[in-house]
Amino acid sequence: MLRLTLLGMLVLGSQLALAQAPAAPAAAAAKPPQPAMCAACHTLAPNQMGGYFESAAFKSLSMQIDVGAAAPRILRFDPKALKVIDAGVEKTPEHLRDAKKRHEVQVTFVEKDGARVATEVRFKGPAKIDPANLIDYAGVAKLVAEGPAKTPYTLIDSRPLVRFQEGAIPTAIHLPFIGFDKFVDRLPKDKNQLVVFYCGGVTCTLSPNSLKKAKLLGYTNLRVYREGEPEWKTRNYLVTTPAFVKAAYVDRDIPHVMIDARTTGDATSGHIKGAVSVPAGQ
Repeated sequence: MLRLTLLGMLVLGSQLALAQAPAAPAAAAAKPPQPAMCAACHTLAPNQMGGYFESAAFKSLSMQIDVGAAAPRILRFDPKALKVIDAGVEKTPEHLRDAKKRHEVQVTFVEKDGARVATEVRFKGPAKIDPANLIDYAGVAKLVAEGPAKTPYTLIDSRPLVRFQEGAIPTAIHLPFIGFDKFVDRLPKDKNQLVVFYCGGVTCTLSPNSLKKAKLLGYTNLRVYREGEPEWKTRNYLVTTPAFVKAAYVDRDIPHVMIDARTTGDATSGHIKGAVSVPAGQ
C-alpha cells in the first residue's frame, strides 16, 4: 500500500475569530458542549464545557475553547474570581498565559449579562500508567527502524480514525479505543507478542485504557508509548495513504501544503493536483 509522508504537509489549523450576532437561547443550547469523541468517556453538567484550550486574552478577558464545533467557543473571565487547576494543582489565573494550545480542558461557567463567564478552568493531568508498562521514543523508534520481521511487535494507534488518517507512526495499525471491542480481531493472535499502544500524548487516556482491555483478554507483553503522536512528529515523520489524505484533508477542506519531492522533470511529467514541486536535493 502506497504511503505518503506528512513531512511536507503543513496543516494550518489556526482559525480566525469571527464576529457573530448573539444566538437565540435555543440555538446556543444546540451547540455541542464538547467534541463528540470526548462524550464517549466524559459527562458534563449543564454549566460545563470541555475540549481543547486555544488561547486566553487578558486585555479582553476572554478565552477560546475548541469543543468540536465550526468555531471555538468564547468565554469571558474575571481574573479575581477565576479558579485554575492544572493536573490537580491550583494555579493563579496568570497560568492561562502559559497554558499550551490544544491542552485538554474542562470549564465551569455561569451565565451573566448574556455571556458565559468561566468560574473554573481545569486542565487535564498526565495519564497514570504503571512504569513497567511504558516504552519511550527510543524504544519505539528502534522497533520501527528494524521492523516487525526482526522483533515481532504490533504497534497500535488508539486514536479516532480521522486522527489516524491525518498521520500515524510508521508500521502502526488502527485499533481505536472507542470501538475497541468491535475491532479486537486486529490484535495479534499470539498473546505473548509485544503490543505497543499510543495516542495523543501524555494526557491522553485512549492508549492506557486500550492496554487495560488487552490485558483482560489475556495479552501479557503490553506497553504504552505515553508521549505518542505529539512527540513522534517533532522527532520523526508520520505516514498516511492517498485515500487517507483525501479523507482527512481534501474532503474536509482543511488547508494544507502537499510537496512533490521528486525531480523537476518528474514533477512536470505528472503530479497530484495542487502539489508544489520542491525537489529533495534542493
